[in-house]
Amino acid sequence: MEARSLARFMIGLIEGERLTPASFAKMLAPQVELPEDHVFVFNIDTEAWALGFGVVRTDYGLAYSHGGNNGDFQSWFQFDRPLCES
Repeated sequence: MEARSLARFMIGLIEGERLTPASFAKMLAPQVELPEDHVFVFNIDTEAWALGFGVVRTDYGLAYSHGGNNGDFQSWFQFDRPLCES
């Protein structure tokens, strides 16, 4: 995926485009809770996995993250969608 497509995808997630509110809520709902001693809990505060996103609890609600590392290139993004938490 090139940068422009990734940016459009991220903006769509933040603005709630192309999916119903119910679909967003299902996609971002925690599916797998991580144990307290998991490396992701210690290193990046990820408490659970949703469908394709790490779930991070913040003082302002839940945030969702996704990243990758292929050895030569690393990427990371994080967003919040407070409307999905209701």
